Amino acid sequence: MNVIGTALLSVGLYMLATAAMRRKAKPYPTLAAMKAMNRRGLYERAIHALSRAFEPFVKVDARLEGSLRKDLARAGINLTPKRYICMAAAKASVHLLLALASVVAGVTVAAVALIFLGATVYLKERYRVREALRRKDEAILEEMPGFIRSFGYSLEAEGDIIRIFERYRAICGEDFKYDLDRLITDLKTGNMEDALSQFDERVNLPQMSGFVSGIIGITKGVDQRTFFFIMESEMKALSRENVRRALARRPGKVRRATVAVGACMFLLYLVPMGMQLFEGLRLFG
Repeated sequence: MNVIGTALLSVGLYMLATAAMRRKAKPYPTLAAMKAMNRRGLYERAIHALSRAFEPFVKVDARLEGSLRKDLARAGINLTPKRYICMAAAKASVHLLLALASVVAGVTVAAVALIFLGATVYLKERYRVREALRRKDEAILEEMPGFIRSFGYSLEAEGDIIRIFERYRAICGEDFKYDLDRLITDLKTGNMEDALSQFDERVNLPQMSGFVSGIIGITKGVDQRTFFFIMESEMKALSRENVRRALARRPGKVRRATVAVGACMFLLYLVPMGMQLFEGLRLFG
């Protein structure tokens, strides 16, 4: 019976681990959701209680804390760096406690599986902010062609850079709002070149770096119309690349249908040309 119980428990833990790895990462709760934690289940309350218990024993390097604080704010995760790390440790510790209970019960296989599962959960939770930022950067990259095109057109109509950013802020995507809000605030309260440089550092995309260098040139009185004309052409290429990436993420049937449509369009051009060439050769023959 012990062997059968151990086997069933191991299979169950394996299924739980597989489900945990495949499940999409959910965003951390907002501040309002955290205040309503008492209305949630026992597991959530236990995790938050454990994370608070871990905080006095967790020391975060000043450089890591500063970097992580910026990443958490940009990712929309309303946690301090220390609480974020403690939350990951708390979720992993639940599995370690279960592993200890398995050792006491004599189910060694289950204990080993729980230890590995706990390590997996910790790494998954620890690097969740990076995954959130990766998704945000992908969304911003998809929005950049429209953003730069809108900026170029608006620049021809007026020279107030702050007003241009404020107008685009009203129509931009959700993932771009935080960075634009910070940029507009920094432009109004500080040095324009420093604000643009910090914006470039936050977004950290090569295409945005070129765009920011062009705006800095404008603030120094350099005529950048040719620069933005060239950049608009590059953004058209980026827009086509975004479309190709979006198509690559679609199901195989859609990709096959797209290839079939492309082949039909190619034949529409090729067949008339072939017929004309054949008629010409027949006349000369």
